[in-house]
Amino acid sequence: MGAPASSRLKRPESNKQAERMAQGDDGTSEKGWYSRGYLPHFDGAGIVQTNPVKAGLVSAPREWRWNSARYRGAE
Repeated sequence: MGAPASSRLKRPESNKQAERMAQGDDGTSEKGWYSRGYLPHFDGAGIVQTNPVKAGLVSAPREWRWNSARYRGAE
């Protein structure tokens, strides 16, 4: 039947922490949370920011957000 879910082998948390320490990352690095391995796909080359506010393409971000909300019907 197989082992119960609670006894399946998992990588212990202490091993993950030991790996980070060995790589010189103490968890307080200046990098964002996405650069510490939580969402590694955000670190990939070729990622394009599609939000015009975050990309710096909007001169009045508050007005842009308000108009976007209005168009979605969230007035």
